[in-house]
Amino acid sequence: METNPCWQVRRPTRERARDRVLSPDEIQVVWATLGREYEDGLEPVLPPLWPSRPVRLALRLALVTAQRRAEIAGAALAEFDLNARWWTIPASRSKNGLAHRVPLPGLAVEIIREITADGGGDWLLTSPRGGRPIQAHALSTAVARVRQVAGIPHWRGHDLRRTAASGMASAGVARLVIGQVLNHVESGVTAVYDRYGYDEEKRKALDAWALNLNEITSNN
Repeated sequence: METNPCWQVRRPTRERARDRVLSPDEIQVVWATLGREYEDGLEPVLPPLWPSRPVRLALRLALVTAQRRAEIAGAALAEFDLNARWWTIPASRSKNGLAHRVPLPGLAVEIIREITADGGGDWLLTSPRGGRPIQAHALSTAVARVRQVAGIPHWRGHDLRRTAASGMASAGVARLVIGQVLNHVESGVTAVYDRYGYDEEKRKALDAWALNLNEITSNN
């Protein structure tokens, strides 16, 4: 378009950045809730259309790896090298259009192996309609049902990513490295020339976060 139709139009409300981070106690409850099955006989009773186990495990994976829901939902199995513990998100699927290498902690590898234990298909999470991955909104729908059962209000799928980032920060990980884990785009002239991948630093950061997460959820 030659002109912006919203030019000089005021925003209806002031934009506010979300700052919701799950506490360790909340993480423990959410993690346990993600493991709930209809057969466990625990209270509260699970609602109809409880998310499938692979989808619930994918939400755990989001918390472990700090990656975006769309990138998890659309992941192809060919992107993962579980022996070397790497997940390479191609540029065509990343939000910023840049390929992104995600080091996989042992906990993430365990989750991925469990999701794919039944085999079949080319995707981490195959749509019930077959032949394609699930849509990102399926994870958001799952979060709404998990939130209801967990009894912890006011959190969304993206808050899992923020919680992981905050956990890394509390472990002393530098903001630059956290930004690399999150695949945020850096600004400034230096970013144009700095092509170092920070692979080692990213792995140490996510391994430290996974260790912390293991300690938080050890009773589940």
